[in-house]
Amino acid sequence: MGKIVYILGAGFSVPNEIPQQNSLIKKAFEKDPGFYQDMRKFYEAFYLPTQRVTAKSISKVSLEDIFSLLDRSIKSAHRYRGFTVTDFIELQNKLLSKLAILIGTYEPNSYVMKFAQKIIDKRMVLGHDSDQISIISLNWDNLLDYAITKLSRSYNRFGKNVAIDYCMYDYSFKKQFYPSLHYVPSIFRKRDGAYNIKLIKLHGSVNWNICQACQKVYVENRFIDYSNLVPPYKFICNSCKVNLEYFMISPTFMKDFQANHIKNIWHNAFIDLQEATKIIFIGYSFPLADFEFKIMLSQAIRRENIERDNIRVIDYSKANPEGSRKRSSKVYTELKERYSSFFGRNVRFYNEGVVKYIYNEMDKDLDEIH
Repeated sequence: MGKIVYILGAGFSVPNEIPQQNSLIKKAFEKDPGFYQDMRKFYEAFYLPTQRVTAKSISKVSLEDIFSLLDRSIKSAHRYRGFTVTDFIELQNKLLSKLAILIGTYEPNSYVMKFAQKIIDKRMVLGHDSDQISIISLNWDNLLDYAITKLSRSYNRFGKNVAIDYCMYDYSFKKQFYPSLHYVPSIFRKRDGAYNIKLIKLHGSVNWNICQACQKVYVENRFIDYSNLVPPYKFICNSCKVNLEYFMISPTFMKDFQANHIKNIWHNAFIDLQEATKIIFIGYSFPLADFEFKIMLSQAIRRENIERDNIRVIDYSKANPEGSRKRSSKVYTELKERYSSFFGRNVRFYNEGVVKYIYNEMDKDLDEIH
């Protein structure tokens, strides 16, 4: 039998050319000079620069640092150097929106489609009632969501219903425009007869939209850029008639996981990790800001379930076009040290990257589940 859990980090999406965190702000400035002026005021208030402020100098600040400062300022609920709490909230929402638009416009490359294809094929071989495959993602992008949805259409034509299971009660964004549209919330899709593909997104997603009034989460497999919507379409909650927001948990040291949807998602991830006999990390670097996830790993993983070498880490050790071989080797060495210090010797590393793993190694891991 057995159960395999894939854990996807930012490195899973890098070959798809999704911008990495250290380049997102720079790209946002390139698309919207007005946003640069907003961020410049914030930068000058908090960082006290002695040199001339430029887009380059602001871009060097990590997203964790920026979002942590914004979160702390919002929670403290007082003015700071001309900024009010409302100013901080508006800037935080604007920053999240800019990041969502940058990330959400990408479509999946062939390796993402192949990964989804192999997951779906194995899921169907295991049978409708199986619960032996789970994907936990710490990414915002919807590459895998779109890939699974696109592939599911060919199965659905032959009566094999395949559907994403986000492990939460969600609503259809389209249904507010097409009331007769049939939509089954994620948590009911297996019960409704579908081969559910569990995609547990711990930090939300660019294609999730939340109403802060009633807490409904609206889902669309394709990203929606609400700034481009034209009448009669609006980016609003169908029940409350208030504006929706992108449901993305920011990379901050003060993450808030109190929303009921997030609690349910994290609980499902906990159960899957607890039941796992094989865990495969793909492109996940164990960042400092994800200490909550490390705590969950420590509490959920049962040593008696994980045999030696059944924790695998898929990453890339060689130089990439943007970096030197020396630098790349150092980053990979530090990555191995972080995993080894957490899991000990019970880790097997694959250093040829996500693409080669999917095409050359993934089947071997999936074949162990039967």
